[in-house]
Amino acid sequence: MKVIKASHKKHVYSKWLQSELYRMKNKLSKEDIEIIEKPNLEDDVENRRRENLLFDKYGRSAILEKLPSEITWHEVAIEEEDIGKLYLIPVFDWFMDTGRTFKLENTVKHLSPNRGFNLAEDNKGAVVHHDKAEIIAKLQQKNLDDIVMISTSLKDKPITIIDGTHRSAFLIRNNNLVGTKGFLGIASNLSDCLWSIERASMQNDLQELSQYAAIGMLW
Repeated sequence: MKVIKASHKKHVYSKWLQSELYRMKNKLSKEDIEIIEKPNLEDDVENRRRENLLFDKYGRSAILEKLPSEITWHEVAIEEEDIGKLYLIPVFDWFMDTGRTFKLENTVKHLSPNRGFNLAEDNKGAVVHHDKAEIIAKLQQKNLDDIVMISTSLKDKPITIIDGTHRSAFLIRNNNLVGTKGFLGIASNLSDCLWSIERASMQNDLQELSQYAAIGMLW
């Protein structure tokens, strides 16, 4: 991972909001859109408003509240050598589309329509990651950067993509991932982080998901 410069959560949050503004504009006020499109990162009040937007209106509190409190952010660019270390956020609905591994590179072969799950009577439905990646292609967005990732190392550990999963899948399927810019948050310990591929329970979780797939609860 090529480190461009040190960063800060206020910058990460600002770019995160911008990267998904295309799907959120009709849910935001003019004032909200203004501070997203033209952020003043030196204004603490604005920064708090953007953080609240990301947590609440964008619905990202479930992810952000589970990240370690001590995390150091870097602005980075993805290099060829990083491809094999990149994983998508390890939630069950990405399991089959990554060839049962959560590895981003496996979406090239396995990302498919007609995925779904039936884990319980009140927990079943369709998985639409393929469709969302196709929407990105149709939108013809010029800027697909600002992928958000976490890891315990800048060099030799797995890297989990926690935002920009569909953009990443689209980019790698079109051989355009290398050079993509983003943010990498480094924490000393991610063993208790639910959204990290480095979480302590990961191997057991993979085995359990494989069992679900074997009996048709994931497809």
